[in-house]
Amino acid sequence: MAKYTEWTVYKGHRILSANFSGIRDEKEYLSGFDELEQEILKQPKGNKLLMLVNVTDTMLSRAITDRGRKLITASQEAGIQASPTVMVGVTGFQKAVVQAMQFFRKELHVEDTIEQANEWLIAQ
Repeated sequence: MAKYTEWTVYKGHRILSANFSGIRDEKEYLSGFDELEQEILKQPKGNKLLMLVNVTDTMLSRAITDRGRKLITASQEAGIQASPTVMVGVTGFQKAVVQAMQFFRKELHVEDTIEQANEWLIAQ
């Protein structure tokens, strides 16, 4: 069983959830990204997936930001479409980073709660 990622169903929609909440160790966070990437790359080419990422009470570093970019590149190279992604728990400096990312990734969104995030995803 995966430690950071799981598939959930919300109102009949399949959502890939990555729960990084509470991770304060860079190495552990990067392991979570590895797990998420493995799950994304299992999806059929051309597939569009709904994704929820919980970053409540996490740390942010250059290595984590770079790993996120590598995950996006690997997904694109594998033929996985840019997919609606919603983040929960974004605070402080994370907001500035996410806002910069939104300039390039229009399908990236931020919500305050898991419930709001799920509702936004199924509306996409």
